Amino acid sequence: MKYSSGYKYVTRAVGSYQCKHVIPGRSVVLQDKLSGRVLAILSSTGILTWYEYYAWDGASFSPDLESTMLAALIHDILCQMMRLGLLDREIYWHAANREFRDCMLSRGAFKITAWAYFQGVETKLAYQSTLAKNEPKILEVP
Repeated sequence: MKYSSGYKYVTRAVGSYQCKHVIPGRSVVLQDKLSGRVLAILSSTGILTWYEYYAWDGASFSPDLESTMLAALIHDILCQMMRLGLLDREIYWHAANREFRDCMLSRGAFKITAWAYFQGVETKLAYQSTLAKNEPKILEVP
């Protein structure tokens, strides 16, 4: 049996979000390493579409709030794309963080809350999470 751990949430439907800051000019496809199943697509115009059963961990190191759930999903997908080299983190890191903040605000977060969470995703520790070595490992049990 093969599995991964560390996730709190799983999408149960297809959804999409129009990014305002992360617009790659080309389509980016995120696929499962083992099955090849498409997990998410970022279109050349910045439309991020995720599919059923995408797993993510919510807002890392912060409480999950109603106003953070969608923002954390979007941010986690974009960070995974950076970890896997599908998006250049030198170009898109700060843009993904602004996407997170703006999505929180659009979902009703107080400005001070969005500012505090934004400060969290702008840290060096959070930046390190986009390194390839931090991609969750596939574990196996006989």
